[in-house]
Amino acid sequence: MLINFVLPGISKNKVIGGFRVHYEYANRLANLGHKVIVSHMFYAKKPYHLQKVRNLMDGDIRHLITWFEFSENVHVTTIFNNRFIKPCDVLVLTSWETAFVFGNRHDVAWVTAQIAYDYEFWTDANPQLKLQMKQAFAKPDVMISTSTAVGKMLAECGRRIDATINCGIRFEVFNLKNNIELRRNKIGILLRDDENKRVADAVKALAHIKLSRDVEVLAAGKWSKPLPDWITPVDTSTDTQLNEFYNSIGLFIFPSGSEGWGLPAMEALAGGVAVISSRNGGVEDFLKHEMNSLLYEPGNIAELISSIDRLLNNDDLRISLAKEGEKTARKYGWDDAVLQLEKLMIKSLNHAGT
Repeated sequence: MLINFVLPGISKNKVIGGFRVHYEYANRLANLGHKVIVSHMFYAKKPYHLQKVRNLMDGDIRHLITWFEFSENVHVTTIFNNRFIKPCDVLVLTSWETAFVFGNRHDVAWVTAQIAYDYEFWTDANPQLKLQMKQAFAKPDVMISTSTAVGKMLAECGRRIDATINCGIRFEVFNLKNNIELRRNKIGILLRDDENKRVADAVKALAHIKLSRDVEVLAAGKWSKPLPDWITPVDTSTDTQLNEFYNSIGLFIFPSGSEGWGLPAMEALAGGVAVISSRNGGVEDFLKHEMNSLLYEPGNIAELISSIDRLLNNDDLRISLAKEGEKTARKYGWDDAVLQLEKLMIKSLNHAGT
């Protein structure tokens, strides 16, 4: 098969979980012998932008994406102004925006398929945006949900789901390296500017904790707001550095308002971290309260403080949750997810009469 993944833009230096998932699919499908293209949507608003993107289209742009290593069998390119997309057997759309633009483009693909996340956008969307998203979800031939929360969103839109395929995790990168027992009083957060990520909730809760406890707080990622001097920024611009971050902390706080899946929480589990997460939708497929994590209601800072206190006071519970969480992460390898996707693509092509 010739498979073309379409992504809504490009992230050159910043790790984005949703992009990582589709890059992994691309690599692994290519390694199975398929021809794979990864196309990044780009809008050129001025003539010199247009020429710049034309130049990018002439070659492979993998060198621009510094945080991920592509298989040599994957061609990485751009699509500008929704034109000049390369023909393929299966067009894989990775967001509602790409589905809205390319969902019914049977002039360039036998089958259009969407791997749906978008739950975090849906929950905060105004009526006009929700209408656009519904229209987008209606277009692709094949719809793949990634979690129970995403499935409910698609059902609300009246969209049939052809399969549910959970995201995988790359165990050769994200894994347990450091002793779980030796990470007491070390807490980690991810910095994101998106208000839905609710980073401020974690900072407020930890500020309260710091009033009475001597804890070390590490932060990965970037935040445009000033950080308190008791938070130590950590460089996680590569996957290796990100795994080292997870392996250096005992607690990981994941306060998002809503998530289609919640890949950082899964990566933290794989690194042997006790996760405290909001009940944000996606994570509830793999995080179970008091079994492999502690869960709280999004935005409830008092409940978050209580959960942090609980694990700081009970190190045996922290260790138990971390160990169970690491076992949970090991159930979500990439091999099964990729084979499910490949099987669905072949079946859809057969139905299309190719």
